[in-house]
Amino acid sequence: MNKKYGFLRVGAVVLEIKVANVTNNVEEIIKQIKLVNKEGIQVVAFPELSLTGYTCGDLFNNRTLLNNALEGLNKIIDETKKLDIISIVGLPLLINNLLYNVAVVINKGNILGVVPKNNLNNQELRWFNKYEGTGAEKVLGKEVLFGTKLVFRDLEDTNINFGVVIGEELKEYNGVNTVVNITASYD
Repeated sequence: MNKKYGFLRVGAVVLEIKVANVTNNVEEIIKQIKLVNKEGIQVVAFPELSLTGYTCGDLFNNRTLLNNALEGLNKIIDETKKLDIISIVGLPLLINNLLYNVAVVINKGNILGVVPKNNLNNQELRWFNKYEGTGAEKVLGKEVLFGTKLVFRDLEDTNINFGVVIGEELKEYNGVNTVVNITASYD
């Protein structure tokens, strides 16, 4: 973060996603995170469901795809843990046998939080659930913040804070300087 001026350099990367090809998508995401980190970007956002592709349809019910996405998230976390950048990636995530469309915020080998998409259209409701939990869930064996209105505050002793949304939740967000919206489509 730019402590001197209080600015946050945010970047958005749009990839050529290969639907259901998690291995390819994860490699491209890692490559792009490393590239934008060298360019001084402090927060980089990737599209909704960027690990799998938004248009997987009924493949979202496939456990192999979901396991690959979780393994891909773990690889992104591991491959970028020495970089000074916050990355926001989208994936389908199974929690307590319910599937969520989420944005995962990562930095230096840690998950800072997971933001589920709750304003789902009729088609998305076929695969995904609205999150009605308590605010913390286990992801990759660790308890992490999980919710629709997480605020990421005082990053590196700055007064900068931001929120992450997927889609329409934007109009419900208060108390942040910046909102990062990774939606892949609007109705």
